[in-house]
Amino acid sequence: MGGWTAPLLWAAVVPFVRGRMVTGDVDRAGTRIDELFETMRAFAEAAADYQRLLDTVAERVTRFMGDGCTVFLGTEDGQWLRPAAIYNRDEAAMSLMQRTFSDLPVRLDGESFVARVMRTGGVVIVPAIDPELAARRYSPETPAPVAAALSGAHLQSLLCVPLQVHDSRLGVLALSRNRVGETPFSQEDETCARTLAEYAALAIANAMLLESQKRELATRRRAEEETKKFVALVQRSRDFIAMAGFDGRVLFINDAGRDLLGIPVGLDVTALPLADFHTDEGMGRAAILRAQGHWEGEGHLRHFGTQALIPTQISSFLVRTSEGEPLCYATVQRDLRETRRLEAHLRQVQKMEAVGRLAGGVAHDFNNLLSVILSYSWMLLDGLPKDSPFREDAQEIHTAGERAAALTQQLLAFSRQQVLELRIADLNEILAGMAKLTRRLLGEDIELVTTPGVGLRQIKVDPGQIEQVILNLAVNSRDAMPDGGTLSISTGNVDLDEAYAASHAGVSPGPYVLMTVSDTGVGIDEATIHRIFEPFFTTKPTGKGTGLGLATVFGVVKQSGGHITVASELGKGATFKVYLPRYDGGRPSAPAPRPAASIAPRASGTILLVEEDAQVRTLMQGILHRAGYRVLDAPGPLEAARESDQFSGDIDLLVTDVVMPKMNGRQLAEHVARKHPAARVIYVSGYSEEAVLDHGGLDEDVELLKKPVTPAGLLQRVRRVLEG
Repeated sequence: MGGWTAPLLWAAVVPFVRGRMVTGDVDRAGTRIDELFETMRAFAEAAADYQRLLDTVAERVTRFMGDGCTVFLGTEDGQWLRPAAIYNRDEAAMSLMQRTFSDLPVRLDGESFVARVMRTGGVVIVPAIDPELAARRYSPETPAPVAAALSGAHLQSLLCVPLQVHDSRLGVLALSRNRVGETPFSQEDETCARTLAEYAALAIANAMLLESQKRELATRRRAEEETKKFVALVQRSRDFIAMAGFDGRVLFINDAGRDLLGIPVGLDVTALPLADFHTDEGMGRAAILRAQGHWEGEGHLRHFGTQALIPTQISSFLVRTSEGEPLCYATVQRDLRETRRLEAHLRQVQKMEAVGRLAGGVAHDFNNLLSVILSYSWMLLDGLPKDSPFREDAQEIHTAGERAAALTQQLLAFSRQQVLELRIADLNEILAGMAKLTRRLLGEDIELVTTPGVGLRQIKVDPGQIEQVILNLAVNSRDAMPDGGTLSISTGNVDLDEAYAASHAGVSPGPYVLMTVSDTGVGIDEATIHRIFEPFFTTKPTGKGTGLGLATVFGVVKQSGGHITVASELGKGATFKVYLPRYDGGRPSAPAPRPAASIAPRASGTILLVEEDAQVRTLMQGILHRAGYRVLDAPGPLEAARESDQFSGDIDLLVTDVVMPKMNGRQLAEHVARKHPAARVIYVSGYSEEAVLDHGGLDEDVELLKKPVTPAGLLQRVRRVLEG
């Protein structure tokens, strides 16, 4: 403490000591002076810790001139005094006082002693405390617990002095003497208490200032940390985030925004006007923002370098100060190019699905008609003499029917409604088996380079259809290289992750076998790529192609559970990637047996024939009857079930459609087997919705006859099943 404090201390202490010297207790008086200086020093030492200082004031004042002390401080709203520190020589009494008063503030406009001191700045000395009266003054609403605490602490006398620095009143220092018979507080005690209160107030004011500075510093640090987090959040965002002034100048653009607009690194964006990367429409939204405070919708940004327009989803708003005054514009915009690409892809997929359903339905009906045309034309040819003038006409009918049947199969392949005869296969073996035919198809001026993947995993597909995929892709590449070039086909294992699947509609993540087909041809423009798998779409001259080659590839791959992509630029060739799901069970299947070309000799047996189409049913019945079989025919499953139940003999074979109303082919076969357990089954189908397995596949132990039906095909299959 500085020298200026000594006169003040002596002015306070001398009367206090003189009162003690009357008794002759000079040594005790000297000790009290030392204690007073020690108290002042303790205040100074505790000033760095606000709560510690308050506790020190309460304890030191108590030890110097009383049995208890409570430090009351005014609240910021100026309405209350709250107990900030409580001390008592008796620990039990201190605990009682702390429990009662810590959460019990005093109203400044009340009648309590401490409220009066806080309002007036004067001193209150109560020589003898009445606990009941003091409690009603302190807490009129809840006097009972206060009275109990005062009585429990044995308060006898009370001295309240203000804690004041210059004209600023901080609170009240309330001292008590609790021992019965002890001298009550006097005017001499008031003088010393005022001095202690002045020093305590000065220390508390300094501690408050220091505490306020600490809080301000902590608040500033928190604000800086929050700012850093906000800046990091803004900078790490993938969206375009920017701010601009009302004068049309840019204030801030985040890193993603700079990348989106192609703003060079190091370029000061605050030197750029908004018009450099906003459209006229975007600039016009400033008035809407000023009027409404926010705007959301779709718009465009202009690339800084290329000037290309970038579609974006926009959320713009007016930034205001804490007083609510407009400060600047802010905008968050999301690049919609990938979204638009996915939407376009989804629309294309939906269009392909719709066209596929239409093509499949047409092809299915055509198969029934072609069954009649091909069979009757064949039978007509078989019955005409070789020198008949009508034989050539009949042959033309049959040839046209075969061409129509091939076209129908391509439509079914595209629509993913053909029946697949699934086998466990090795794509490398399929590719090797096709190499000679593919080279012959390409011609001498195109080099074929195959790179089979090492350790290639198995797939479960229809090998014949995968061969068709390879041939169709090879033909497409050949036509793209009229002056020769190179066709490269490679295979490998690949795993498609969730991110890839999310960006390719209809693709499931997981392990696949990949076949990559690349050529060095003329390439494909972007508009053509979007339509390349559509049926009947072709860039070839009229009469040079059906437009079903790549549509067939697309359908086969999709029906096999895979997907296909194409990448190309004009003048840089094209690359098709075919992904087929990996199959981890079983060994490669033996090739399916090929039926012989001749008709089986005359045979016998009873066949239950079920076919909804009357012409096809009549045709098949005639073929089977002429071959020597007894035929029970039915137009539907319910009629067939009754025929089976009522027939007294043995039924050797059931020939049935798969999909029928009220009962499907498998259910009908199970019904027939109850009475005729030895009956075998041939399913007749034109497309995969009628296939026995899920997803258009066919079990290896199921016999299925594909439409269109021909006499040779029907009789060969019947004989094989019955003799098998």
